[in-house]
This record gives sequence, C-alpha cells and structure tokens, in this order.
Amino acid sequence: MAILRINKEYEQLKKSNIPHIIAKPQPSNIFNIHFVIYGLKDCPYAGGIYHGILVLPSEYPFKPPTLEFVTPTGRF
Repeated sequence: MAILRINKEYEQLKKSNIPHIIAKPQPSNIFNIHFVIYGLKDCPYAGGIYHGILVLPSEYPFKPPTLEFVTPTGRF
C-alpha cells in the first residue's frame, strides 16, 4: 500500500512543478526521497543549495516521515 501511495504522490509532485525544489525517490529505495532546495532569495538561506532526504516508513502514510539534511550547515 505504501509503495502505491508514494508513486501516486511522486507523480503529483512532478506535475506541480514547485519552484526552487527538486525531489526524486532514490532508485534503489523508494522510501528515501532526496530533495534539493535552491535559488532562494530575500531570506536568511539565500544563495544556498540544501540537500536532504525525506525518509518514509514502511507504514506510510499511517506513520510520519523523518527529515534528514545532508548539507553540512548549522542553519538546520
């Protein structure tokens, strides 16, 4: 059930074209969604590129995901 939901939500995400964010599931593990936030302006994070991973539990959507930032910064 979780895999079907993740695939559905990923298709919606691709169609939404959210500015300043790229997100894709890890090819070897669909439960890990890598994302990059970039191109921010007029905020404390302007000019940065931030990589993170949204880790979805196997019980998704009934249990919440966790968020891990990979970019080494003290801002998060």
